[in-house]
Amino acid sequence: MSGSVTKYEVSTRDPVTRRFERWRIRWELPPDPYTGERRQGSRRGFTSRKEAERALAEIVGAVNAGTYVSPSRESLATYLTSWLRGLRVKPTTLDNYRVAAEVHTIPRLGGVVLSELSPEHLDDLYRELEVHGKAVRIVVEGRRAGTCRTAGITCKANGCSPDRHQGLKPKTIRHVHGMLHKALQDALERGHVRRNVADLANPPTARQTRSRRAREQCWTVGQLRHFLEHTGGDRFGPVWQMIATTGMRRAEVRKVCGLRWDDVDLDRGRIRVAQTITEVRGRPVEQLDGKSDAAARTFAVDGRTLQALHEWRARQAEDELVSAPGT
Repeated sequence: MSGSVTKYEVSTRDPVTRRFERWRIRWELPPDPYTGERRQGSRRGFTSRKEAERALAEIVGAVNAGTYVSPSRESLATYLTSWLRGLRVKPTTLDNYRVAAEVHTIPRLGGVVLSELSPEHLDDLYRELEVHGKAVRIVVEGRRAGTCRTAGITCKANGCSPDRHQGLKPKTIRHVHGMLHKALQDALERGHVRRNVADLANPPTARQTRSRRAREQCWTVGQLRHFLEHTGGDRFGPVWQMIATTGMRRAEVRKVCGLRWDDVDLDRGRIRVAQTITEVRGRPVEQLDGKSDAAARTFAVDGRTLQALHEWRARQAEDELVSAPGT
């Protein structure tokens, strides 16, 4: 494929610089696959011939390599909206993506043309969301209001605006970055953009997302032992013991509250969790899949936990016997 570089003049109303030069490039594209008609691409506005020739060489190289993507005028807001509609992910993941897109990204970058999105756009977004790590305070009808707590559910009804979603924690901003990276990677694979600019952006580091306060609030071994000894006789004592010794995830812990004895192998000391319960907008959602494709997880149970489960099952059997008709 070939191309050309031509010069043209631009007129202005400035009496000093009435006219100035700009450069235009044109390049050949493969014929239309349906009609066979000739196709061309063009771009103008280059300030020098060297700049125009550099851009033309890059485009012609992409055309010859079969990686050329025709510039689209679709906005980021339009793309993200349609992208969200077509996703097939877990309810919690979809909700997190929707909040990151609709609450944090679209109000600020929604008008940017998808093909013109740059790493600097994303860097500016992340820095704006950080606001130096301090939540913005604004006055609404005579009272002070902090960051929005509705996560986009009733923002408009409450007179919310984008500046109430600033002062986010680094972990939340990384969630926004994760959503954008996934969305732009899908756009790249579908030929909407030539590169994933999120690869070049600078979100908060993984180290910054680890809350120092959360680390300081972790229990010591002694504190955990004291808690288990204190709750040993409680109705849910076996649950606390099991959670403390198996390393279950939060969603798995919720499911354990309804754990079936069929999933507990007391003879071999194994617990199988094939489902999880997560929360989406305040409502519990049961998911058949686990965190990954290896859906079910099996936990080994130590002797003390196994003894607590044996006692728990015996107690349930006694309760059932007492409540049975005729007893």
